[in-house]
Amino acid sequence: MSRLAILHYPNLLAELREQGVSIDPGSIDVDEPTRRVLAVCARLKVACMDPTLRLQRLGARAFFPTDEHPTVEGHRELAAELLAN
Repeated sequence: MSRLAILHYPNLLAELREQGVSIDPGSIDVDEPTRRVLAVCARLKVACMDPTLRLQRLGARAFFPTDEHPTVEGHRELAAELLAN
């Protein structure tokens, strides 16, 4: 199971805790949505890709710091994953 990473709201867990909401990041299965999408793709026989590993290698450089859009480096890795598949 991957680790929960909150790139754009790094203080979110602390802010929630201050409001009485406690979340254990280790108990969140962040890989489940991807597994579910890939299972649907397989069931429908639709070609799908998972660029997670490539983007994880880039870390925060994969995305702009103010939103979830890929940077130039992120787009390169997405293109490389498309080409590989």
